[in-house]
Amino acid sequence: MHVFSSTRKFHDNKILCETRPNYEIDMPWERNDTLHALASLSLHTPAEAAKMPALFTIVACCKSPGGAHFRVDLLTNPFMNPLTQQESIATVAARPWFYEFDLPDGQRTKSYLPAGVSQIHTTRLEMLLSALAPVVQGDWAGNSIIDVACHQGYFASHLARKGSAVLAIDARPEHIADTELIARAYGLTNLTAAKHDINELRPGDLGQFDVSLMLGLLYHIENPVGAIRLARALTRKVCVIETQVVPNMTGIVDWGSYQFQRPMVASFGIIDETAETHAPEASTTGICITPSYEALLFMMKKLGFTRVERVAVPAGGYEQLASGKRVMVVGYVD
Repeated sequence: MHVFSSTRKFHDNKILCETRPNYEIDMPWERNDTLHALASLSLHTPAEAAKMPALFTIVACCKSPGGAHFRVDLLTNPFMNPLTQQESIATVAARPWFYEFDLPDGQRTKSYLPAGVSQIHTTRLEMLLSALAPVVQGDWAGNSIIDVACHQGYFASHLARKGSAVLAIDARPEHIADTELIARAYGLTNLTAAKHDINELRPGDLGQFDVSLMLGLLYHIENPVGAIRLARALTRKVCVIETQVVPNMTGIVDWGSYQFQRPMVASFGIIDETAETHAPEASTTGICITPSYEALLFMMKKLGFTRVERVAVPAGGYEQLASGKRVMVVGYVD
């Protein structure tokens, strides 16, 4: 029976493969024996491996009277040629996504979000394009872009379709695989996806880009200060950040003694996602230090953006953005 899920790495060899429908099958082996047998497939030479139609990765196992019942991911052979554009379109259309993609053949993917929530993507896209219009001034091909935490490549693919060279990075390998699949579906040779974790990236590792994006990232991480410092290092012209924000709090606090006091200029909220790190849209570490809008502005200005402007929400925009519970801002490097 078919079950759809995200691409997995192949055992411990870290071979990234295309997503395919999963199958539930019965096998007579123990789980460890099966993993050992599957791992041995990757030791074949490329010429031998190219003759194998697929590889299996076990993601679940339970005992049954007839042996062990495994749920497996059926993955394309990494040594085979990549999918054609039409095959990529068919693969994309065959499963639900976080986003609704308008595919080149007229199909529109289904989103697995609850009804009405997917409006957040169209609102953010409209706001993003309005924020970048005065920066690129119609010359999309002349402006390089990096999308940090690109997820499934929704925003990266939209900007690549306008002509920009886009580097899309993400910590999760399944998101890189999804973005690469989307790029092939649209025939985008100017969209590159690469696995990078912002918790490990250092300023200077990837160079600079005219435009940097951090959309829906900042409120899922434990080091927002480091993330904005990285964003500044990546940015040649502008950085666009979109994030959920928490209520602000200010006041005066004692600073070592009642005789020494300091103003609290802004605040952060601690959000617990430690039980959700397996979820593709959640934090990879589980601890989320989420800024208030005032904290976001303070950090961006202190970390090197000469001015920061809030992007206006279009009429009828998604309720979280319209209410100010989420914001999009542009940091400029003048």
